[in-house]
Amino acid sequence: MVIQIRHRREVQLPPTGWEYRSDPGQASSAELLWSFFPGNIEMRVDETEIVSPVASVPALHFAVAVVQAMDVLVLSSNSSYVYNFTEADERITFRDSDKRVYITCSYSESELTVSTDEFSHGVAAFIQRVIRDLGCEYPSLRGHSIVRNLLQKVGDR
Repeated sequence: MVIQIRHRREVQLPPTGWEYRSDPGQASSAELLWSFFPGNIEMRVDETEIVSPVASVPALHFAVAVVQAMDVLVLSSNSSYVYNFTEADERITFRDSDKRVYITCSYSESELTVSTDEFSHGVAAFIQRVIRDLGCEYPSLRGHSIVRNLLQKVGDR
């Protein structure tokens, strides 16, 4: 089983992300994490999918969180990590047990299950894809410390 993690940027007029008003590469870390690139989170394992109910999850805020979840779950067995949405009262829980990661959320009855190795590979693929896609649209973003740190974290996976 392979996990696919995606962030789909919201398509809304007028656009709400700060990327439409200023250069993401020049943003402070707080601005970049909290105010740029809002969208939906989608996670899928085989035919089971979890999709966020709101399109306001900042891409890099979630990217940093999912890397932190990966670090916590890989380094410590029987651990968990909770991602709380920035603009909604929702959460995603990542829980490790017996070298498997169980992903649940407050807005769906579905549960995703993958091995910790598959989770790590899925997170790395997600980070690389998000940064590649955003970096093509906003080249200066590649030089931001948050982006460099994310790539460094998943570079060896």
